[in-house]
Amino acid sequence: MKNKIQVALAFLVLALAGGAVVLYQRWNAVADVPVTKQVENYKQPKKKEKSPSFIALSQLVDQYAANALQQGNINALAIAVYRDGEVYQQYYGAQDSVTNQKPTPHTLYEIASISKVFLGSMVAKAVVEKKLNLQDDIRLYLPGDYANLQYEGTPITIKNLLTHTLGFQKKAPPKLDQIYQGVRKGDYQAKSFDYTMTDLLQELQTAKLNKKPGTVYEYNSVGPELMAYIMEQVYQKPYKEILQDFLDTLDLQHTYLYEYEKHKKDLAVSFDEEGKVAPWLKNPLLGGSHGMISTLPDLSTFMQFQLESNHPLIGESSRLLFKEEEEGDDKGYLWDVGYGQKEGAYHGKTGTSNGVQSGILICQDSNYGMIIIMNNTAEAAQEDWMNLYNQIETALIVYPKLN
Repeated sequence: MKNKIQVALAFLVLALAGGAVVLYQRWNAVADVPVTKQVENYKQPKKKEKSPSFIALSQLVDQYAANALQQGNINALAIAVYRDGEVYQQYYGAQDSVTNQKPTPHTLYEIASISKVFLGSMVAKAVVEKKLNLQDDIRLYLPGDYANLQYEGTPITIKNLLTHTLGFQKKAPPKLDQIYQGVRKGDYQAKSFDYTMTDLLQELQTAKLNKKPGTVYEYNSVGPELMAYIMEQVYQKPYKEILQDFLDTLDLQHTYLYEYEKHKKDLAVSFDEEGKVAPWLKNPLLGGSHGMISTLPDLSTFMQFQLESNHPLIGESSRLLFKEEEEGDDKGYLWDVGYGQKEGAYHGKTGTSNGVQSGILICQDSNYGMIIIMNNTAEAAQEDWMNLYNQIETALIVYPKLN
């Protein structure tokens, strides 16, 4: 579990700075089952009466959440835990001290980089269906000449996009980098972008690589956006439609891409590191890196799908694609993946918008999962969030041996 926490902390630091062992060989084989049929109309199992041990676990989660709120750094929390087929969802605190508005099952949250693992899941499905190959040179899907997108003869591949190992000299081209900085400052809260995917493709014609693709991990947003663009070429439809088709199969009726204004009344009020109301983390591109909003119940359904479905995309998306020896930043299809001595294989993702911190963790070997969301990103709140994360996961690992 120690390595898992280090990975999560690394992503928190990256996100605050301006950005956001594995299933091993048993996941390398893909089941010979019709993929579309398996994922079609996924429904959660019917609710059953909670076991005494799971009730005790739920009470422990309540206690940990109450203790976190008592520190005075976190305004509100939304938490879901899953263990052996049982699910508990709860909301704590108030979004702000003025209106005293409490989070509910209808509250929408910016999930920031967790958007990436929805993309990763869809790419895994495309790979399983043989619509894509991880070793494909990305230039096969790009318009025009991109002779520069290689290093000493080694091209950037689909796999590199999914594992943040592009080899770029800079994490983002100059104009896009300026846009991202402006978004963080709230410059685009009330105005539209003057930058599109066409502009990114143009900037990439002069991008430079200074390392061999697939060798060095460097977290970025360009890779997921290029991956979303490639998905458009594969499926011949806009990325938002591809995503919506996937959401529909999972019956996620309250998860959206780029619909801040439409659902403004349900969006959580959130606060930045200075305690000010945070601007939305809007995205000028397709939405592969960030831009989704969702509710705790919808995210819980996604968590249950990861733990209960036999769809081969789950094993494919969470298998090891890149192992980072020094820092342990092991990657699957945009998931963070790893292996704990007590809990076994896991995959997870954190998301940090300007004002919302979220995290999802899936541990198939021990059959548990968890989601924790809070509506502020102050440093002290981040520390309390991580302590809460550790406490709840420890309880899930030792379950049902609770005293």
